[in-house]
Amino acid sequence: MHVERVSGRYIEPEIVDLEDGCLFRIHKNDVGETGAAWLAQVLAGMTQWWALRPADSPPGPVVPVRFERVSDLPDPIGIVVDHSPLGITYSVDEKAVFFTQRAADRLSRLATERTPNWRPLSGEDRERLFGEY
Repeated sequence: MHVERVSGRYIEPEIVDLEDGCLFRIHKNDVGETGAAWLAQVLAGMTQWWALRPADSPPGPVVPVRFERVSDLPDPIGIVVDHSPLGITYSVDEKAVFFTQRAADRLSRLATERTPNWRPLSGEDRERLFGEY
């Protein structure tokens, strides 16, 4: 998972498929440097909990994904993730991280649309892929 801050002419946030995950392209007017770095770290960590479905498997259910701007996270935490097979919420501290509501709304929609292609990893899967948990 990668995050790219785009400068120049404004583009809406987008998610691009890569061989090794996804690229979140977000205009610098929608996310600051710190926010982009923290978001990249959090998204990379989520790969320990979620994986692409095998190409030959049917799509899974739609899982709601929300990016929420909040103002009450303890310092120095900028982004907190709450996830289950029923939903994923990224809470972004608006005091610590520059991240616009426009970006939050667009990424929520794009990420939710992609969830049928993902599956939550079981504890057995995580142990096999990443070692003992």
